[in-house]
Amino acid sequence: MPAPRRRNLLLFGGNPALRYTNKVKALGPIAYWPLAGASGATATDESGNGRNGTYSNVTLGATGIGDGRTAASYNGTSSFGNVFSAGFAGAVNGSAGTLMVWLKVSAVGVWSDSTNRQIVEIGDGSNNRLTISKPAAASTLRAFYRAGGTSKNVDIATSSTGWLHVAMTWSSVADQMIAYFNGTQSGATQTTLGVWGAAPTVALLGAFTAAPTVLWSGDLAHVALFGSALSAAQILSLATVP
Repeated sequence: MPAPRRRNLLLFGGNPALRYTNKVKALGPIAYWPLAGASGATATDESGNGRNGTYSNVTLGATGIGDGRTAASYNGTSSFGNVFSAGFAGAVNGSAGTLMVWLKVSAVGVWSDSTNRQIVEIGDGSNNRLTISKPAAASTLRAFYRAGGTSKNVDIATSSTGWLHVAMTWSSVADQMIAYFNGTQSGATQTTLGVWGAAPTVALLGAFTAAPTVLWSGDLAHVALFGSALSAAQILSLATVP
């Protein structure tokens, strides 16, 4: 049996900068964008599924969450990432899954600017959507699940200027949508979910549409989508660095 420190290295990888990344990958995401590239226009999918995206006016190399990797900065006026592909659309499980992101506002004023700012947008743009956003309401984040035209959302109160972890899980079998903030459930479990009815036509980081509109102002890192509803313990682990 390996010693505890050796067992840790085997599990999370010998490179300290990849221990958090390997923890995410161990849970089998269908797409995973750490947003940790040093340069270029490619938002690399590190799930192993090749679902890369493209950056537009995103600044790379920002200080990351503390795992030894960098993050991507969005300027709030023209920055976004487009990670949509036909392969990605076919892999999305609107009936069960988990969406997570690490985020950080560019300044405390973002929380009170009365501006909608999209963080992650996946869906058909109408009746079937998975989103994490900052709504116009001050000091609020929102996890939103819409299936077959039936909407469920949980609002999360915060005005932090540090790194934050937000996740949401959904399951039509369990009839539950749950939001998590920094590893702990936030708000009530949502029930009476609708029936997911269409493959996504949009997958964006930091915007609502590729026009672009409803733009994020701040940093993003470690955006991941899983094909099943992860457990509370797994979400807590993903909210913990490394």
